[in-house]
Amino acid sequence: MVKANDAFRNIREASEELDVPQHVLRFWETKFPEIQPLKRGGRRRYYRPEDLSLLTTIRDLLYVQGYTIRGVQRLLREGGIEAPPAPSEDMTLPPDMEAEDQREAEREAAEDVENAAAFQTLSEEAIQTRELFQTITPVVPQAENSLASMLSVPEGSEDPVDRQREEREQIIGRLAVIHADLAGAMARFDQAVAAEL
Repeated sequence: MVKANDAFRNIREASEELDVPQHVLRFWETKFPEIQPLKRGGRRRYYRPEDLSLLTTIRDLLYVQGYTIRGVQRLLREGGIEAPPAPSEDMTLPPDMEAEDQREAEREAAEDVENAAAFQTLSEEAIQTRELFQTITPVVPQAENSLASMLSVPEGSEDPVDRQREEREQIIGRLAVIHADLAGAMARFDQAVAAEL
């Protein structure tokens, strides 16, 4: 369904109309304070026709005319580009969009509950992983410690515990692999958490 030229656009529709990814529109908001869509629930944005006009101008300056972000910022600051007024506090969406926005808010709330549960599970797994990592760290041989010195059995001796020493070496070798895997898992988890923030 094609919307009228004076209709609000949600971020997906604005993204499609401008042929610019949604994350770029959000990024531009951080660089150009003149972009002020009507925001609902923090994440849901609705663009007025004047917002789309400004976004079209910014897109063309950046992508077609080769301006830098700083160059566009200067044009906006110096009045070379007319920015629309901020949406008024009492501005509301048309009734059909209000119903759509309510459905979107409910969907987001359900996603937030799911994400919170998934994050809690990840957090518990991360805590368990860190505890296991800390538990086996003292057991894993360091480069400067040989297995024989750790086990107090001289290498190559004809000691009757040679078989036990070999079994211990295998166990410690497996622990070293687990230790490395846990270190990698913790690093990936930390990166994922940092990316979410």
